[in-house]
Amino acid sequence: MENFSNIIEHNTSELKNGNMSAYLAVLEDSIYQYEERYGPMKGCAYLRNYVRSCFRNDLAKKGDYDSFGRKQFKTYIKRWFHKVGER
Repeated sequence: MENFSNIIEHNTSELKNGNMSAYLAVLEDSIYQYEERYGPMKGCAYLRNYVRSCFRNDLAKKGDYDSFGRKQFKTYIKRWFHKVGER
């Protein structure tokens, strides 16, 4: 999944902070780019749901303050890789 990590890195390089919708759009675009280059991405539906759930949980902790950082987004992706056994 190193290729996907590189795509995420590239797509978030200019988005330091944003709201949940902005990062979910980046995720969708990154999955699309990955699948265009490398074929179907195993577990992409689970990834979408997992990241959305992480955002919602953190949003609730922040008292509905909808602002997230690039590092936080990439942490969600890394946790997903560990859950599915990818490195």
